[in-house]
Amino acid sequence: ILYAYNLVRIAFLEKETGSPKGELAAWEELEKTGGWSGNEPDSRYYDIEAYQQLLQNFRSQSISLVDYIQYRKNELM
Repeated sequence: ILYAYNLVRIAFLEKETGSPKGELAAWEELEKTGGWSGNEPDSRYYDIEAYQQLLQNFRSQSISLVDYIQYRKNELM
């Protein structure tokens, strides 16, 4: 779970420093390792319970972390 939280932290830091490529890379890595990109996760860091916990911790009413990632990616592209 620490790896997943670090990716979230890195994405936000990249956003704050004005690095859209870095932010996009962090979001894409999080999607890939979390299995949220539509592909089967192939990372040694994947743990279904850890990534489900991450999703629960970053949920706000009807907006999920996956929704936010998609929003940010659309903004960056």
